[in-house]
Amino acid sequence: MDKQLLNGKRFPRYELNNEQRSRILEQLNSNSSIQKHRISSYRFMPILSGLALLIIFTVISAYSYSLIKGENLFRLGAGNNPYENFTIDLPSNVNMEKQEDGTIWFIRNGEYVGGLKVVTEKEMNMNIESVFETEEMDGMPYPTIRKLNHVKTDIAIQINHFYVNIDGKTEKYDVYFHWPAFELKEAIEIMRSFQIHE
Repeated sequence: MDKQLLNGKRFPRYELNNEQRSRILEQLNSNSSIQKHRISSYRFMPILSGLALLIIFTVISAYSYSLIKGENLFRLGAGNNPYENFTIDLPSNVNMEKQEDGTIWFIRNGEYVGGLKVVTEKEMNMNIESVFETEEMDGMPYPTIRKLNHVKTDIAIQINHFYVNIDGKTEKYDVYFHWPAFELKEAIEIMRSFQIHE
């Protein structure tokens, strides 16, 4: 049988001394222990993968549920948009319409009668010459400054601006009401219902 496998060729035979044998044996043992370690580390991969998938599924489910319920659990997306994280109780005949620039207009019977926008401190203090009154408002849910501006346009003679601080930001909400569409007393009552949802 040896002759069939070797096709009639004779190969030289070598004898290993004890030192060579022990070196080869050491190498084989070290390779087998590394391989055993690799196999044991692969044993935990399905458990880690399952745990990672469970965490991802839980986070996505909780976030989706919070959005469906109207809360923004992780303050992502719309929750960080100041134009979408407030509520205000307007009279039943006044609707809110979002404009292309993101601002919101209050519309009564097709007429633009006020609105809401986010402004900086600098924008709040522009047009000082048209400001008739400035006062800090008491009884409001948030620190609020009211400014009465004289404008004399087709849609309003005066505008009551209510500037509300947004926590942790330099911008402010500017909720404004045109006069004579809204009397000051009515505007103040509406502003008392203004709530920011963070």
